[in-house]
Amino acid sequence: MKKPTVYITIDKWWELRTYCKLAAPSEISGLGSVTVIKNNIFINSVFLLRQESSAGSTDLNPDGIAEMMMEMINANIDTGGIKLWWHTHGNGGVFWSSTDDKTADSFGNGWMLSIVINTKGEYRARLDIYEPFKATLDELDIEFTADINYAEL
Repeated sequence: MKKPTVYITIDKWWELRTYCKLAAPSEISGLGSVTVIKNNIFINSVFLLRQESSAGSTDLNPDGIAEMMMEMINANIDTGGIKLWWHTHGNGGVFWSSTDDKTADSFGNGWMLSIVINTKGEYRARLDIYEPFKATLDELDIEFTADINYAEL
């Protein structure tokens, strides 16, 4: 199986970097929506929501997730594209901690893309597949782009 490439626009990347820098030295996390085309994953949006964070962990708040989903539903935005979990490690390295592994395993909605970043701009991406069996594709390539023109894909 060929690993998919992750595409993110420069403005979405800087949005994540800004969240990371503003929260440092604490960690912070959020969700995002994606589109899959021809074995590639395109990040459409990133969301910051209510959560509990510290210098060593970040936990998405179920009420914060529910609020985000209700806002999307009320705005007639499809929630099925929420397939991105992103988080930061503040000033630390980019790796998958045991807490990160547990969080990634908790989604179980077919598949989930995870990205971890730090204040230095380092990053790591992985794809967790939950069905028909559990598999993880780690160290996915991320391509940065000015814009994503879906009509040309």
